[in-house]
Amino acid sequence: MEKKYVVPLKDAVTGVLHGNAGTFRVLIDEPTSGAKHFSLSVNTMKAGVEGAEHKHPDNEHCWYI
Repeated sequence: MEKKYVVPLKDAVTGVLHGNAGTFRVLIDEPTSGAKHFSLSVNTMKAGVEGAEHKHPDNEHCWYI
């Protein structure tokens, strides 16, 4: 896969959030852009959805919600 520095939303890795709570789109991660230990996701969630705090010991992630 060619590494990308710009990923339009339409080209993002996209799927359904756990429990059908909404949609996730991954813009930056190692397979897409080569970023190690970091990912950037855009999440669109249904009204009233709550999530539990959690950590990934080997990487940081950023969500735009």
